[in-house]
Amino acid sequence: MRLFSVFILLLLVANLFPQTRRIVLLEEATNASCSPCAYYNPGLQKFYSQHFGGVISVRYHAWWPGTDPMYLSAKDDCVNRIHYYNINGVPNYVMDGRLEGVPASQSAMEKQMKERLAIPSPLKIHIKATITEDSVKALVTVIPVDTVKTGKLYLRVAVTQRMVSYASPPGSNGEKDFAEVLRKMLPNAMGTPLDSLSLGDTLSFAFATPVKDDWDSGDLGVVAWVQSDLTKEVLQSALHFPTTIISDPNPEVNFLRAKQTREIPYFIFNDTPDTVHVTLMLKDKSAASGWDFKLKTNNVVGTEIPLEILPGDTAYFYLQVQSGTGGTGNVTIFSENDDDDGFYGEGYGYGYSVKFNGIVPQNADILLVDDDGGASYQTNFTKILDAHDYNYICVEEAYLNDLAKNTNVNDYKLVIWNASWAFPAFTPDDVQFLTDYLKNGGNAIVFGQDVAWDVFDSTGQSHFAQAQDLLKTYFDVQFLEDNSKGTKMFGFSGDPIGSGISFDLARPYGFNNLMPDALQPLTQSQPVFKYNNDKIGALRFDNGISRTVFYGISFEEIDGDAHREDVLLHSIDWATGVTAVEHSGALPEHTALLPNYPNPFNPQTDIHYVIASSGKTMVDLAIYNVLGQKVKQLIHARQATGSYDVVFRADHLPSGVYFYRLQTNDGFSAVRKMILMK
Repeated sequence: MRLFSVFILLLLVANLFPQTRRIVLLEEATNASCSPCAYYNPGLQKFYSQHFGGVISVRYHAWWPGTDPMYLSAKDDCVNRIHYYNINGVPNYVMDGRLEGVPASQSAMEKQMKERLAIPSPLKIHIKATITEDSVKALVTVIPVDTVKTGKLYLRVAVTQRMVSYASPPGSNGEKDFAEVLRKMLPNAMGTPLDSLSLGDTLSFAFATPVKDDWDSGDLGVVAWVQSDLTKEVLQSALHFPTTIISDPNPEVNFLRAKQTREIPYFIFNDTPDTVHVTLMLKDKSAASGWDFKLKTNNVVGTEIPLEILPGDTAYFYLQVQSGTGGTGNVTIFSENDDDDGFYGEGYGYGYSVKFNGIVPQNADILLVDDDGGASYQTNFTKILDAHDYNYICVEEAYLNDLAKNTNVNDYKLVIWNASWAFPAFTPDDVQFLTDYLKNGGNAIVFGQDVAWDVFDSTGQSHFAQAQDLLKTYFDVQFLEDNSKGTKMFGFSGDPIGSGISFDLARPYGFNNLMPDALQPLTQSQPVFKYNNDKIGALRFDNGISRTVFYGISFEEIDGDAHREDVLLHSIDWATGVTAVEHSGALPEHTALLPNYPNPFNPQTDIHYVIASSGKTMVDLAIYNVLGQKVKQLIHARQATGSYDVVFRADHLPSGVYFYRLQTNDGFSAVRKMILMK
């Protein structure tokens, strides 16, 4: 009944606003001899291809910094549009008339698009285009569906070539493929003035232009938009064939129970005068063991389902989610636009995406916080955690408060904070979350370039007293220098994390954007890594309640998968109380569980064990009460041959007899007794 009510609500929403779905216009200035264009354009194009229908696009080619035949082909129109926005550098992009800058962040573009999509448009635009080898003819109809409050409106129409491809780069930046290239503005770049736009009007305009020799008539598009020259805002845009988006009424993160089955509703409303054809499919699945995803519509269940949606109709469908016993389950629902024939009818594979993020917050040892600004660097962590069978969840920073409402965050033995190179490094809510977690005995590892700078420098976005207190009190960090100028890191000899590890620093943000922080201990923290100029780049701190590790670099700046794995595993082991003891002689011959010390104890004791198996052994070490109930999971991870010390703290347990059990996947099992006396 509840799900039926949801769909009734969705149907009412779709029918109340059938004519007002906005299509966002994405414009860009670029150049075939611009090196930054070659660097940033693939990201812009990826965003565009995955949000097609939410956005449509026109790209203007500039006359600088070098050769560009696409500029020469549409010189006057490109110059006019680039001057219209006062663009003085490439690449630069414009979202619905607002100049946003360099297209460096797909997540920022997605946010900007969604903000515009949330505002109903007062206009509807229909385009009927006839494209032959000789000419392009278009009939553009503008229909006001609400009061148009802004003035100085113009209808602008562009002929684009959907993809211009060269056998060899036409400029000096190496690019050979160029999407949505402006070929001609109709009748010109100024456009057609709209003197009156009132509710009830229907205004139609006819345009035509011959096809030039350097155009591909089989790959042309017609784009139209209405724009105010008072504000430069684009009120509505359209393409000559139909587009749709997936409407997603669901929360951006879904908290589920272990092994729960849920059906998540979505819908696609066809607000065009044409029948549309899409194919629903699932992409980019990233999930812990036991998770499963399927699509369901009209009693058809699968991972790929074609749909035909008549004009004015709505297609409803579900994502069927089966959660695992824990962890995170993410998948992208992609609605491919089958009416986009693409180059010579081969199709571009463009369509609209929505992401499902599911989390079972219980039954995890590690909380990985994704705070990288949408750059997806968290996958560097997840592939290591997955390979070593850690129980973890990955949560975007924005949803930490929601997580705290659904579980006791101090059940997690460790928080890994992936700050990457995004600002602010910490919000006030982030600081409160970490402070509460650490003061109650949690452990944390922070990776990020410029995190200390952002907190301690007066120009930083995280420069506030609570953030400074967090780093001083729980990480014992003193900020020394914004850019250490280090290019390599070396572990301090004998350090439980860094000893024996060294690596170069990678440049994931571009060659000139390597700015690793230089740090120093505030009181008693210990240096873990130093740069090749002897400045400290990482610190660890044990205050008796929590253990923390703070890195002046981001995780992705560690060059090489093997080095990242070593750094992360050693950091996890130390932060969670596991210390591998170095051997000067032969490796141990037998796996063993040794007596804890002290025993009796209050409030902590050291548990010692030896792993003798070759390779990486799956190790499980847990604490039980006299009833056989597990009260603490200490270790559940693969470990190499060696001797280990684990610190067990029993601050929140009552006095009494407890047992600790060691099990390995090669058949070893042993139990010992200990006594907690408070």
